[in-house]
Amino acid sequence: MKLSDKELYRLIAAAQDGGRDAEERLINEFRALVRSRARSLFLAGGDTDDLIQEGMFGLMNAIRDYDSGKGNFYAFANLCVSRQIMTAVKAASRYKHKPLNEYISLETHDGGSIQLYVPVSSEPEAALINKENYLSLEKKIRELLSPLETNVLKRYLSGETYLEIAGSLGKELKTVDNALSRIKKKLR
Repeated sequence: MKLSDKELYRLIAAAQDGGRDAEERLINEFRALVRSRARSLFLAGGDTDDLIQEGMFGLMNAIRDYDSGKGNFYAFANLCVSRQIMTAVKAASRYKHKPLNEYISLETHDGGSIQLYVPVSSEPEAALINKENYLSLEKKIRELLSPLETNVLKRYLSGETYLEIAGSLGKELKTVDNALSRIKKKLR
């Protein structure tokens, strides 16, 4: 539902005065904007939901800080959301986050996780060795996993949810869940 300008600015004023209902309605109205900004970027060590959360912080800042005398709210919100997400992406790519960014974690049902180390290096020799290690790991994964499991793993690591994987593969949700369980057992 698209808000009229009058309704939009009334909700912003109410939210700035502490109105939780107005703030919640604005968040729901601009959720698609946040999702579209988040999906276009990659967060090392995180996923799309982390970026959406960062974007929501940007949206709440936009609602709080907006001054109606200084232009269009949509443009201001877009700027705040984009900046918040970019700040998170830049922070995650800093060297101090390197260990977090070089592991792929597969959560297990018992609360533990499997860590796959995928190092990144800018030095040519190290990059070559890392590439060889990566190719070896990829070959080992192909040997261990069935075609379905390989496809599910690729989609899972690219950030798709169980439901999205099931839909795109034309499989039941339980089939995807079982495939991921088998993958985790095989990669231990």
